[in-house]
Amino acid sequence: MSDNEKRLSTTEYPLQTLSPVIKPENITRYKHLQAKAVSHYVKKEYDRLMEQAQVIIKQLGDLERRVKITEMIENSRYRFKPIPGSIYHLYSTTTKHPYVLSMFAEDEWAVGVPTTHTWVASVEKLGDGTWEIITVSDKHESLFAS
Repeated sequence: MSDNEKRLSTTEYPLQTLSPVIKPENITRYKHLQAKAVSHYVKKEYDRLMEQAQVIIKQLGDLERRVKITEMIENSRYRFKPIPGSIYHLYSTTTKHPYVLSMFAEDEWAVGVPTTHTWVASVEKLGDGTWEIITVSDKHESLFAS
């Protein structure tokens, strides 16, 4: 193959009138396909990020609820050191302190729940120092809504 033939076969454009026709690619179609692919990718990423955001928002709500419960319990009256992993019972009272934390459930009192106490919730002390609600009375559920 001569140098001239090599040059003719390697150029991107015709060098002679008898060379094969070179049609330019349809750039408009290419751009449309690229825009469609990018749009599809962006939508998938947006949906994925929104899903993650919903999880984070839920976790934030749960954390706020735990902080609220913890503040309520820490401001209540109790005379023992709560152990993480144990379940305790929160009562509202008509006495000086609005809430009392007890080791006794409603059915565990020897002579019954004192008349000044109303069961609010059963709670568990978590290892990080916060509290989690196990069960709550229907009457007091609005106290712990997040």
